[in-house]
Amino acid sequence: MLMSWLSKIIRTLVRRVPRRPVPPASACKPSLVLHIGPHKTGTTAIQVFCERNRKHLAKAGFWYVKSGSASAQHMLLPACYLSDHHCIPKPLLGGCPDEIVATIAAEVPRGLTPVMSSEVFWELLCYQPEAFESAVAELSRYFNVHTLVTERPVRERLWSAIKFNARLGFACDSVVDFHGAQEVDRRARERLAGIGCPVMHVPYEDADCISPFLQTLSSQCISRQTVRPLQLNALIQRCHAGSATLRENVAPSAPWFVAFTIEFSQLLLAANGPSLYDRRIATFLREAMEIGNQLDATQGLPDEQTVLNRVVEANSALTRLLTPTEMRAWESVCNHPAVQRAAMRTGCANELRAVCQPRIRYRDAA
Repeated sequence: MLMSWLSKIIRTLVRRVPRRPVPPASACKPSLVLHIGPHKTGTTAIQVFCERNRKHLAKAGFWYVKSGSASAQHMLLPACYLSDHHCIPKPLLGGCPDEIVATIAAEVPRGLTPVMSSEVFWELLCYQPEAFESAVAELSRYFNVHTLVTERPVRERLWSAIKFNARLGFACDSVVDFHGAQEVDRRARERLAGIGCPVMHVPYEDADCISPFLQTLSSQCISRQTVRPLQLNALIQRCHAGSATLRENVAPSAPWFVAFTIEFSQLLLAANGPSLYDRRIATFLREAMEIGNQLDATQGLPDEQTVLNRVVEANSALTRLLTPTEMRAWESVCNHPAVQRAAMRTGCANELRAVCQPRIRYRDAA
């Protein structure tokens, strides 16, 4: 089970640090907005927009922090508590939280409310809440921290994450992940509520996830902040035109591709055990999608809604994702010469051979 396996990995690799309680809010400290995700709520688009529009945000009364940032998000502080992460480069792990937070405090221009954003905070909250609380406590030495969470229906968000992981080459059991992650999410929210810092909630909108985020920044929860409404409204209008172009992780529209990648992911798990992101496999799957769009065999695979219904109805005990007829269509795609060449070209011939071997087709054993 990838969720339990991932939880154990993160707990093992997290740096053991003394738990520091979050200090109470003080009128002497400025506010800080800490956007923690979660994943699949438009966080990448929000982060890229804020980085590209830092000057416009400043005119509206907010400062998108530069320190502790990489790839437009503030991953360096939560990375202090980890010794390994599938997306964070090794040199950025295991830093000193005191130094990073002190640098952030020194950077923020006078009179502006700092804004930080990273989904890695959410990961800590889910799997190592003591580390999350310690990170918030470090920030609370200088700021009154207001946590901001984007609200998207849990089932919808988790399904989006499962699809995303499958097309990135994760080897995992999507059914177990889907049902197990709902309990992880519930516990994370309970922990967040008990930490003691204010929590603001942003409604998720698929067409434009940035405007609700910006509108929430003017919340009255943020003390000592004089929002400049005209400038903030101008920034919101600015984001309407460009928000769609910032969505980097939008799912492909091919109706057959979800079934193809999830079956590939689960068979890869059975063959080689659990694994996380692999650039080779992600590249191969993208090429396979382009090839498959031209093949008649893909018409024999179920659409996304059918796959989702099977996962939901399975209640974490699905024995077969594809029917025998659909499985033959899946194999036909994998065995197509163009797909075979794509596997060779991307260095995934062994993985493709593994998932196509009859001995690991455990779902057809019955």
